Amino acid sequence: LVCFVENLENKDRIIRYWSAMGLLILGKEAKAAKQALKNALLKEISPSVSVVLAEALYHVGEREIGEKYLVAALDDSTMAIRNQALNALDFVNANTPAVRKAIKELNNRSVGDKSNLRYDLRMVSWLKQKWHF
Repeated sequence: LVCFVENLENKDRIIRYWSAMGLLILGKEAKAAKQALKNALLKEISPSVSVVLAEALYHVGEREIGEKYLVAALDDSTMAIRNQALNALDFVNANTPAVRKAIKELNNRSVGDKSNLRYDLRMVSWLKQKWHF
């Protein structure tokens, strides 16, 4: 736990990513790292690291903060980040009005794009089906 927390401040985003992932994997057992996760999320500049930090926070009881950042990631210009956030929202089962609204908005922004390469839209379709909206 200590190693993961210390490396949330590493200059290398890959090390920050895997430190956040380690805390995410620990789930509720990482509760002692809650404040470190919050601090790291506030300073993080890498969207992929932010998504993992947000999901980890969700698992240690900071659902509101985690959801806020995961929803914000749905506006990212990179499909991989949007998909990463959608996968996290699916995994934590964040079926809330704010999440459903953000998913609908992402879907509406993409009307007419029927590309099979839009994995984020596949996730949108899955979540709409799963959560019945």
